Order: sequence, then structure tokens, then C-alpha cells
Amino acid sequence: MSKKVTNYRAGPRGINLVGGSTFWVEPGHEVEITTKKVDGKDAQFIGDDQIKGDLPDFGRKVDAEADAAAAGQVEALTAENADLREQVAKLTADLEKATKPAK
Repeated sequence: MSKKVTNYRAGPRGINLVGGSTFWVEPGHEVEITTKKVDGKDAQFIGDDQIKGDLPDFGRKVDAEADAAAAGQVEALTAENADLREQVAKLTADLEKATKPAK
């Protein structure tokens, strides 16, 4: 019996292994946890007898879709922020010119 897990989180998630090492699952990658004996060299499979402790939270597919939507919003807000900063700089310069005493 085996179970496939996919990392839907933004960053890598580590599976702690017996012996102290960590198997890293990059975002979007899938790994199969199996009850079959695995020699440890195949990056697609991890034997359940090799795992120490619980599996990390890999998120859900809907989390990945929400993260993509949020990334688009962040880009839009960053662009809007830059535009507003330019407007503030221009208005500040205009105000300084208008309030500067004449010589």
C-alpha cells in the first residue's frame, strides 16, 4: 500500500528520516510513501519505515490556487504603491515650490 503526497505550500517541506537526515519536498513536487522496502536511492519513494515522526503539513490544492491569486494581488498592490509614491513625491515638490519664500 502506498500514499502519494504533493507539496502545495510555497516553500519546501522536510520529511524527517530515521538516522537524522531530512528528505525535502519542493513546492509542486510529489513523493510516494510506500510500505514496500525501499533502498533510499529512489527520490520518488520513501518507505514508511524510514520516516521519523509525523509528516509535515503539505497544504491542499486549493491553498496553492489561493497563493497564486494572492501573488497576483501583491503584484497589483506593489505597482499601485509605486504609483502613489511618485504622486506624493510630485505633490511634495509642488508644495515646496509654492511655499518657498521669494528672494
